[in-house]
Amino acid sequence: MSKSESHIEARAELRSELAAIPTRIQAELTYIDEKIADGCNLIVNDGEKTLIVHEVTCTAIARQLDRASAWRWVREEIEIELAKEHFVPHFMNEVPGKMPSFFRREEVERLSEYRACGTCQPMLAQREKKRPRHIPSTRLGSLGEQHVGREFVTAEGYLLGKLRVVRVVAEFEGGTVTSDDDASVSMVPLDIDSGMLQAMIRERAAGRVTRTPR
Repeated sequence: MSKSESHIEARAELRSELAAIPTRIQAELTYIDEKIADGCNLIVNDGEKTLIVHEVTCTAIARQLDRASAWRWVREEIEIELAKEHFVPHFMNEVPGKMPSFFRREEVERLSEYRACGTCQPMLAQREKKRPRHIPSTRLGSLGEQHVGREFVTAEGYLLGKLRVVRVVAEFEGGTVTSDDDASVSMVPLDIDSGMLQAMIRERAAGRVTRTPR
């Protein structure tokens, strides 16, 4: 195909696209009417920080429902290109305005977050619904004095209230020691033999009175 023939074909495609726009507009309008008739009386749009919920009658989104206006810039760009004497095929810049996303009221309430439009003020359970804040889990073994006074909940969502005290319970072959005993323990080095261990025990026993593990 020659360059001239390619340009002629591209022009023909643009003419077809231009001729199809009224049909596309009518199809979109029919879809809008069907959604509203089906009880989808709310429109949800992306906001800067969260989803914005509008009534279908909201003046703030009237242009979004006006599909002829939504396709206006596409139509005009094609007409301008076709009017050029020396047409060079290229991708079009304009796209039709975004179609509205329809929701029933109960569907909106199932969203994790949204904000009601300040213009139409739709009747919703909340003016602004925020996504639940994620609370990281804390392992019980990592709790310390720095956590006393802070509130805690279980993984199942049960409120435990404020932490009052942290107790350490250590179970040994020879008994159990808790932090209530105000005791400290020493870890025996791996390279110590039984004789040296017994000598260390006797030295400690002679130096102070120790609590016997329960």
